[in-house]
Formats: sequence, structure tokens, C-alpha cells
Amino acid sequence: MMLSLLVSMTYAQFPVQLWHQKPGSNIGAAMNLAVDVQGRIFAAVYNDGIYRSSDTGKTWQQVAPFTDGVWSFAVRPGGDMIASLWSRGVFRSTNAGDTWIVVPSNKLYADLRAVNANGHIFIEAEGRLLRSTDTGISWISVPIGAGVIARNGETIVAAKGAMVFRSTDNGVQWSYHSTLSSPVYALNISPLGKITAGTYHHENDLSASIFSYHEESNTWNGAGPPSTINMLLRRNDGTLFAATHDSGFYSSPDNGAHWRQINYGLTVTKIYSLALFADTMIIAGTLDGIFMTNNLSKILAITSEDPEKGTIAHYFQLKQNYPNPFNPSTTISYTIAVGGHVTLTVTDLLGRISAMPVDQWQNAGEHSVQVHSDDLFSGMYYYTLRIGTHTATKKMLLLR
Repeated sequence: MMLSLLVSMTYAQFPVQLWHQKPGSNIGAAMNLAVDVQGRIFAAVYNDGIYRSSDTGKTWQQVAPFTDGVWSFAVRPGGDMIASLWSRGVFRSTNAGDTWIVVPSNKLYADLRAVNANGHIFIEAEGRLLRSTDTGISWISVPIGAGVIARNGETIVAAKGAMVFRSTDNGVQWSYHSTLSSPVYALNISPLGKITAGTYHHENDLSASIFSYHEESNTWNGAGPPSTINMLLRRNDGTLFAATHDSGFYSSPDNGAHWRQINYGLTVTKIYSLALFADTMIIAGTLDGIFMTNNLSKILAITSEDPEKGTIAHYFQLKQNYPNPFNPSTTISYTIAVGGHVTLTVTDLLGRISAMPVDQWQNAGEHSVQVHSDDLFSGMYYYTLRIGTHTATKKMLLLR
């Protein structure tokens, strides 16, 4: 007994808007974001310098017209800013970006990697990782390479390619930690030291791209969407957020074990950077400028509440197949509220699986799959939809 499948998917986005782009926020590709202690938002725009907003994104002012490109920048604990320009070296501002000066001991073709809790600056230049404890006057070579760095307190993790390193003394001494199967593009470390890594993702590969390290077994466990991860961000309550290169924004309420896609209102799915504003608003730097959440609580509650109608149950629905009874084919349609790994199985009355028409990551929306019977006995069958903890089952009848 077998079931042959002719599968065609349809998809529709929900009319729900959690992300907003305020007038004037389309300032170009926002490669990097930062928020200072005064609540000012800074955005590094590709080949157009640094922009600043003092009114939560309503208006933007260009404060650093570095047209040769700001590679990256960060706000130090004292409030001054450090920016690295690919062809002009490292610059510093002590007045919220109004004026910029080149640091005394400059490094050309530098990429700013991180600023630690003490204000020490880490850059990658001359093929090495360098650290400065005196705002760039002098630089000390660090004995590892690093394409991405994340810190929490005095613990810092860094990655070069697929290799991960760790320091427990603010970046003075480093030790090898582990190696992943793909190059690391993003890192995050929790207050308890739990490391999460976002990796490069090969096209047409459906495997996970976000990994959590388990100290007990010394292994990386994969989860998350099949997409290159550009940034990982953690809120004070532990919620993780991910910016992807081609599928938008994701959130994890359980330290990276499960991820859900939340793109309602985003008109672009290429997100380069993320920042938190007062721990209540997420700012996303995208290919088409700046997007913000008007209410972060709606995003965090998206699996239990619909922002407009009060219940998300309406958006998890398995419909009755049509036609039913059927011969020789029928269509099964369903709606999922958030992106995730979806399975749709067809079983006989004894619980034996006859087919699995769907077993893949899917975006939120409406989907359908056409099932065509072949050498299948007449009778009753069950079909079950699963995503996360949600399941739904219905019956269908094949009549020869």
C-alpha cells in the first residue's frame, strides 16, 4: 500500500502589523545599530556614514558623512563612540557623533569587533585581533583571530570561521572552546555563560543554523531557521532574537531551543542588525532602512495572542480535505500563525504512517498540499498537522 504525492504549496501573509517603518526611517541599508545611555539611536548606513535619531526613530540626522563606508561602530561604557572605516581606520567621537577624530595610533582596513565592560576596544586588522585599553593610542596583539565577538560581564566568546574561543578575564587570555560545522556569523552569551551561535547557511540546505552549546555533553545542538544568521540579541529576561539574511526576524523564549518567525509588518526580510531600546522596543536595521516594533510585548506573546483579534487559535487551523470522500486526489489546507518545522502525516486506522506530505520548515501563513492516491485501499485515514506543541487531526475517506 502506498500513497504518491503531487505537492503544491500556497502561502499568504496575515494582515497583522507588529513592525513599523516611521517616515524618514528609510535611510538605506543599516548595517549596524547602537543605543546610547541617553536613548539616542545610531545607525551605520552602507556607504553613507552614521545617522542619529534623538526622538525614537521619528527623524534622522547624518552625523558622520563617511561615504567610503562605516564598517562597524560601538558605544563605549563612558558614552563616547568608536567607528571603524574600511579605508580610513578607526575614529572616535566624544559628543554623540557631532564630530569625529582619528585615534592616535590608527589602523587602516580595521573592523571593530567589540567593546568590553571596561571600555577596551577590539578590532581585527592586519590579519590579527588587536586590543586597546587606552582608546586606541596603543594596540596589543591577541593570540586568536576573531570575525565575531560577544560578551557578558568578564566572559567573552569569539569565533573565527567555525572555531570558537573563550576568555574569562575580559579578553586578556584566551582558550580554544569548540568547533562548529559551519562558519559562525553571530554569537551570544547569557549571564550564566550559555553560548548560542548563528552560522552561515548554504542555499537549499534545510538544516538548522542556530546552535546552543551544552557544557554537560560538550556538544552543539541545532535549532532555528534554515537561513544565515546575521545577529543574535538577548533581552534581560533571557528571550533571544535573531536577524537573518533572507527570512526576517525570529524569537526564542527558551534560550534557543525553539524559534518562531515574526515578520508581521516587515516589507523586507534581509536584516543586518538588531538593537534594544529600553528593553521594550526592538530596532531592526534592514536592507531598506530602520524598522521598529511598536509594542514588544505583542511579539513576545505572539504564540498565545493575536495582536488584533485577541486569540491566535484562529491562526492555527487544519481544514477538512477537499474533496472528501476523494478519488484519485484531494487537497489538504492549513494555517500556521508562526514559522516553524511543520509535519503533516497520513495514517491508517491502525496508526501506521502511509505518507508524510510535509516535513520541513515553513513560514507563517496559509498552506496547502495535494495528495494523490495510488494503489491505496478504500477506507478511512487520519491526517495530523504538527508545529511545536500544536497538533490537529482530521479524517478523510478514500472511495474507489
